[in-house]
Amino acid sequence: LGKLSAKHDSKLLAGVERGLSNVGEINGGPVSLTKNFVFHAYIGTNVLRQLIVQPHQVIRTHAYNPIGWMSGSVPKYFGAYVRN
Repeated sequence: LGKLSAKHDSKLLAGVERGLSNVGEINGGPVSLTKNFVFHAYIGTNVLRQLIVQPHQVIRTHAYNPIGWMSGSVPKYFGAYVRN
C-alpha cells in the first residue's frame, strides 16, 4: 500500500497503511490474540481431555522426583499449594 499511496499521492491509502501497521503492533497482534482465545476455550471446554491429562501429569512428577514421592514431601507441598 505504501508504494501505491506514494505513486498516486493518495492520503486514503496512506491512512489504510498506517491503520494496518498499527493493528500489527497490538499486544501480540490479532493472530496471537485469536490463537490464545482458541487455546483457552479448548482447555476450558474439554473436560474429558483434562481427565486424561491431569493424572498423567502426576505420573510425570513421579518420574521427575521419585524420592520426593516416596518420602511424602511432594503430596505435602501439593496440599499446601491447594489450601493457599
